[in-house]
Amino acid sequence: RPFEFPRHQTPGDKEAISLGLYAITSAIAFLNTDHKMVHANVGPSSLFVTDAGEWKLGGFHLLHPHGRVPEVVRDNYTILPPQYRSPEIKDQKWGSLQNMPVWTMDAWSLGCLMFSLYHDNFTSTEQLTNCSNLPKPLLPVYKRLLSSTNRLNPKKVLPNKIFKNQLVQSVVFLDNLALKSDKDKSRFFSSFSGRINALPPALVRHRVLPQLLNALEFGAGMGSAFASILTVVIKIGDQLPDQEYVEMIVPAVTKLFSCNERAVRVHLLKHLHEYARHLPAGVVQKNILPNVTTGFTDANAVLRELTLKSLIHLAPSLTPTDMDTIVLKHVSKLHSDIEPGIRTNSVYCVAKICSYFGDANRRKFLFRSFSRGLKDSFAPARIACLASFQACIGHFTPDDVARRILPAIVVLGVDSNEGVRKACFGAMNVMIKFLQHHSDRRAEMAAKVPEGGGVGPAAADTRDERKDSKTYSGYVFKKMSSWTTAGLSAATSVVSKYATKQTNNNNNPNENKNKPSTNERGSLEPSPAPAAQAPARSAGAFSGGRSTERIDYGEDEDLDLFDDGPTDAVAQLSLGSKNKKKKQRPPRRKTSSKKKTLAASPMSPPKDNDLDPFKMMDDFAATSTGGGGGGGEDGGPLDLSDMLGDNVGSGGLGTAASSSANQKQEASLDDMIAMNDGGGG
Repeated sequence: RPFEFPRHQTPGDKEAISLGLYAITSAIAFLNTDHKMVHANVGPSSLFVTDAGEWKLGGFHLLHPHGRVPEVVRDNYTILPPQYRSPEIKDQKWGSLQNMPVWTMDAWSLGCLMFSLYHDNFTSTEQLTNCSNLPKPLLPVYKRLLSSTNRLNPKKVLPNKIFKNQLVQSVVFLDNLALKSDKDKSRFFSSFSGRINALPPALVRHRVLPQLLNALEFGAGMGSAFASILTVVIKIGDQLPDQEYVEMIVPAVTKLFSCNERAVRVHLLKHLHEYARHLPAGVVQKNILPNVTTGFTDANAVLRELTLKSLIHLAPSLTPTDMDTIVLKHVSKLHSDIEPGIRTNSVYCVAKICSYFGDANRRKFLFRSFSRGLKDSFAPARIACLASFQACIGHFTPDDVARRILPAIVVLGVDSNEGVRKACFGAMNVMIKFLQHHSDRRAEMAAKVPEGGGVGPAAADTRDERKDSKTYSGYVFKKMSSWTTAGLSAATSVVSKYATKQTNNNNNPNENKNKPSTNERGSLEPSPAPAAQAPARSAGAFSGGRSTERIDYGEDEDLDLFDDGPTDAVAQLSLGSKNKKKKQRPPRRKTSSKKKTLAASPMSPPKDNDLDPFKMMDDFAATSTGGGGGGGEDGGPLDLSDMLGDNVGSGGLGTAASSSANQKQEASLDDMIAMNDGGGG
């Protein structure tokens, strides 16, 4: 933009004027001394200002080599204002100029320009003698520039004391940064970061920052001064808008992360907390994370630890998929690192970034990471695991805390290290309070259940809470609820139909002549039949083939299909077979049903695989043919709270087969899931 005379009221303005004057003097000295060229048009109309606030010399209309003055200069010298013309031009002594020094014309114009910078309304050469506002360091050179006989070379003006300020020296050093040694760079940038705020913002934004970025990108800033230069760049970037930061600094940082020099990576990771918030998520996922992960396997322990700490700042920009597939794999390896400090920090790091893992893997990974560290030989690592269990307790269920975490940490109560013991007792107190709070809340929920039984608002709220919690995904809840409802509804429907058919058969004895009868012990024995009568069918497991026989279980008999005790009434229906002889059954317990009922034979405790809740729900669903009413009191489908009993502690699922309202129990989704992790297999 066109030049405007600045107002020199503050020290900052005076330094800006000295910087501009230094730039113009350097340009004139470059033309006169280095190339023997005469500008012949030095004045305000030939000056321009950049976006950085720097002064530039233009107006090369009268530029010519030293010697004989060209005709174009003689004809057009009037474009220069009269107060800036040297006496030789005013008197048109063109011939004498070729015998004078090359800077004769430009030195006079430079002196007039100095006067106009510090004085207002400069209109004639008679005002040049009144130089009261000129800075004292400029007075000697000012007088020599306006000398009538031997004028001063503009190049000798540059060492003047007025240019020995921080602003001018900083810009001059940055202009020659590629020529400076590492020692000079380190000395300069160690103090330059503290002077950034004192520099003109426009100069910093448009002049200093691009030079530093070029130095980092093309290698001039590498070496011992890299960390200092990077610190300055980050400090300048904090003052930029987000859009300019992304356009200017992010490309340079991304390119530096692809550099294989260990020193560069170390400095980038050390200062990551200062610029990570400005990095777009897409850049982190595609460009930075692949390069950062190489540090997890580096032979240098410092780089491995810095890479681990960098996850705290990069995790907010990563997706759960990246966390579960990339980050989790590398962090798991660091849990067994040879450096005890890295093992300790890996536990703390997992505790800080655990909220960014996927819901499906979070609980399992947290428990595995922290429980492994409880056995670490390094005492601070064990303390870190105890502290992490407390910090992440919100990601575990009460069942996890009671059945898995507390038994795992309680052994540290007798640890040889006093700090570990104190941390253990503190963690136990926190978890006990957590369980007490959960127990109190369940008691409050139970108090809100209606007197008539069934599923009240409290139970519904509990199920909603479990469904919406972060502990279990909504997918597991919905699938198990639907499977359980369909399976037990089908089972209840089958049992109800058997009971109805048996009642009808008892009322019509003529139809039961050839039907099997029960003995005193309640076991199934065939009735005497003619020789031509077909033999009884062989026994079949309940989960196997189908049978059209209707069997009455009695009105007061509780049929627990999943109890794992060897003496409980486990429903395993047995019928005769045409091709096999009837197996001898062991003695059975005498039942107390009012009607003749079929007592279930004892069965060995189920195996772990038999208690898989997903397999059991599939087996139940397979027995349903689409018909049959629900198992609730009103004929509708069974609710989850009606289907689950309190028999899950031993690894099985109980069924509430009794019609009594007092025997209905609240659903426990946590216990169902716990079967897979604990006793259920």
